[in-house]
Amino acid sequence: MNIRWPILLFSFAAIDGLACEQPLRAGLLEEGVLYSSATERGIDKDLMQELSKRIECSIAISIEPRIRQWRALADGQLDMTTGARPTAEREVHSVFYPYIQGKPITVARTGISRLGPSEFIVNRSLRLGVVRGYSYGPRLDQIVGELQAAGDRLVEVPTADQLIGLLRGGRVDAFLSLPTVMGQWADIEQTARQIDWVPQEPAAIGSLAVSRSSVSTELRDKIAAAIKGIRDDGTMKAILYRHLAPEIADLLMLPQAD
Repeated sequence: MNIRWPILLFSFAAIDGLACEQPLRAGLLEEGVLYSSATERGIDKDLMQELSKRIECSIAISIEPRIRQWRALADGQLDMTTGARPTAEREVHSVFYPYIQGKPITVARTGISRLGPSEFIVNRSLRLGVVRGYSYGPRLDQIVGELQAAGDRLVEVPTADQLIGLLRGGRVDAFLSLPTVMGQWADIEQTARQIDWVPQEPAAIGSLAVSRSSVSTELRDKIAAAIKGIRDDGTMKAILYRHLAPEIADLLMLPQAD
């Protein structure tokens, strides 16, 4: 698959004498506080800037839908992507370095917000919205699969920013989202309620996925050490506090790496 990456947003030059001959190609998601092209700010942009300094490589950033990023990683046309969750299929072509956590939530219109996932599944008139290419965790992914198999029960979109519009327009009755996205919808309480369909499951881990084929083992080791350092020395906490209220930022912090 020949995927082109036409949007080059920025490149971080670490120092004179770079360790990489070519910039690393990184895919970001334009969602909530992860990254906004309007403000050119976001958690993942700050993470890439810090990583660039520590591994002494420039990083070129592109914004594409998640499903295209996974295809590009598998094809060696992308070197890494942020906020990624490992699956058996993805681990064939990428290595994952955790840096954030966040529990997916279900946003349901007010009239059905008391329904649990089993009740939602059996009511064939209800539809769920998700971001195409996302993994939300074992149980939620199972729910997504069941609704997808039912035919017209699942509505998939390229980015999370489109989900609230689908709910308000009546195209879906609920959708799955993450804490880093929900902060931009201040008036959502007028339309829907946030509920936890999987209270027994821990928070999902967000990782930097790095291509096995296009990034050398030596450079992957440097990236792993840099991500660990960013977590352990307080840099990741500072990044989160820069973009989120402290009580939300603390929920997204991973324990220090071993």
